[in-house]
Amino acid sequence: SSPALTDVTFANNTAGTIGGGMQNYSGNPTLTNITFSGNSAQSGGGMANYVSSHAILTNVTFSGNQAVNGGAIFNFSDISLQLTNVTMYQNTADSAGGAIFSWQNGSITTMTNSIVWGNQPTDSQIHNDAGSNTNITYSDIQGGYTGTGNIDSDPLLGSLADNGGFTKTHALMMGSPVIDTLEPATCPATDQRGVTRPIDGDGDGEARCDMGAYEADEIMLL
Repeated sequence: SSPALTDVTFANNTAGTIGGGMQNYSGNPTLTNITFSGNSAQSGGGMANYVSSHAILTNVTFSGNQAVNGGAIFNFSDISLQLTNVTMYQNTADSAGGAIFSWQNGSITTMTNSIVWGNQPTDSQIHNDAGSNTNITYSDIQGGYTGTGNIDSDPLLGSLADNGGFTKTHALMMGSPVIDTLEPATCPATDQRGVTRPIDGDGDGEARCDMGAYEADEIMLL
């Protein structure tokens, strides 16, 4: 199956085993402007990708999801996962991978322009095991992560709220270091709310895109 979902919220769902919000088994979903919040499962509180799934996520928020492994996302066996302008905030894993847990047979996650912050345990927000790998560029990763353009600085996110659009988001607060950090050509045309990117969020006269699913649409002087 290859579902294409836009402007959808998965909230407060529970699975006994994998994929509290969504389970993809040998599927190829394309998700745009989505929020996963308050979902839980044994593996993959928000989403589980299982056995040769190839998922593409753009402008997606994972907030407050919980699992034993992979609070937000769990990948198992030959997974190709592409994350662009994704925000992963305050998700929890009892064991490992508060944000992402990837396991077995060369599962590869490619992340760009994203935020991974405040997920528990903080020393295992992104966990790769048994030949899996996560490649990250131009993202804000708590604790740091090797990759071009990555930073390690509190993104100053607001609470999950209705900030416009169809799905809830974490707004960027004044002084956020992720504002105006990207080249316009590297980000989607809009943010999760449908706000046009890029916007000059720091008032320097040059519009650049922000990391994460939310584009600051007012001048947020740094």
